[in-house]
Order: sequence, then C-alpha cells, then structure tokens
Amino acid sequence: MKIFYKHFQLGWKFILIGLIFISVFAIWSSQTIEYTHAEVNIEIPILVEDNRTVSEHVFDLLDEYSYSLDEKITLLAILQCESSMNPYAVNKNAGGSYDLGIAQWNTRYHPEISRACSFDVYCAVRAMAKYYVEEGHYNAWVCS
Repeated sequence: MKIFYKHFQLGWKFILIGLIFISVFAIWSSQTIEYTHAEVNIEIPILVEDNRTVSEHVFDLLDEYSYSLDEKITLLAILQCESSMNPYAVNKNAGGSYDLGIAQWNTRYHPEISRACSFDVYCAVRAMAKYYVEEGHYNAWVCS
C-alpha cells in the first residue's frame, strides 16, 4: 500500500506541473494572436465561393506540383498546425515581425513573399510548394 501511495503522490505532482504548463502556454498563445489586419496594412482577398473547404482548394492546388499523397498530407498538416487553415491568420512576433496568412509567411525572413500573397491561399501555397521543391524540406515552419 505504501508503494501505491508513493506513486500516487508522484503522479499528482506531474499532473499539477502539466496543468500549470498548459495554462501558461494557453495564456501566452492567446496573447500572440490578438492583432488586426489593419495593423499589417493589407487588403484581404476573398476566396471563390464554391462550397469547398480551404483544405480541398489546397489539396487540388498541389496537383500542379505532382505531390504524392504523403507530401500533400504533410503540407496540409503543417498549414493546419500553423494557422488552423485560416487564410487570414495574423500573428505578431516578439521582434516586431508578423506571420501572415494560411502559411504564416514571416515578414522578416521571407520579404520576397508580399503581404497580398500571404493572404491569398493560392499564392501562399504555391510559394510554399516552390520552397519545398527548391529546398527539399519545410524547416522554415515551426510545425514541420
């Protein structure tokens, strides 16, 4: 019984530490995305209204690059992790740069990607696919 009690005490400590970590992370992450499109001075393009999801548009778009099914799934997973498939996502970083659009293109490290392109699903994903073809990896994205 003493062994059970000892392990039970240890378990509670780990659970408490985990809950504290999750709470701190939730507070931090909610503070990093409270910025408006007006702050980054862009006009937001509108997706064609054809009752398809953003994921479906992206999936079809990747056929232009002869992506395998695994490569398509990988890119979709990165986009889901980075922006929750939100083409209009804006995140301000501590250094003053912004991560913009569905692919979260960083304004400091990727100045070649315009703000308009960042918020255009087709342009942003084509740029991401081109990056993958040229570099052979998605290491520029945190979620890769």
